[in-house]
Amino acid sequence: MKKSRLMYEIKEFKGKLKRQDILDPDKELYVTTLSGKAVLDLKLFSGRVTITRKTLKHIVESRESRKEDIDYIILSIPEVLNNPTKISDNFQKRKNSFLFARMNGKGKAVILEISKTESRNKVVSAFFMDNKTYKKLKNILGRADVPPSTLF
Repeated sequence: MKKSRLMYEIKEFKGKLKRQDILDPDKELYVTTLSGKAVLDLKLFSGRVTITRKTLKHIVESRESRKEDIDYIILSIPEVLNNPTKISDNFQKRKNSFLFARMNGKGKAVILEISKTESRNKVVSAFFMDNKTYKKLKNILGRADVPPSTLF
């Protein structure tokens, strides 16, 4: 998804809308397609990842940080999914849920929670995580953490 498209989609959520005021809250927006390796390793039905407008609103409203941080998280979604530094399962909290993490080089990681079903994969949450907590995540793909500078 293009940056302008993401920003257009979240613009209305930066006001004080209530959940019932969201136009078309269950509309799914295409985010990216995961690599074939990630699809195979995670036993996903498809590599296609979507996000609902309701989830975007949740992400915007649940951030207690600055507007720039919200924009950074949302605009980072495709990059985190395509070049994660860690992928962990989140099954203890939610069945068929994975955490895709990517360090941003500032001691924080952007974390995306992906929920998988047979027919699709959805981003259900996005947030920052401090470096100490990030280091506790177990990478289920069996590769060492990749420093952010080597991904580009």
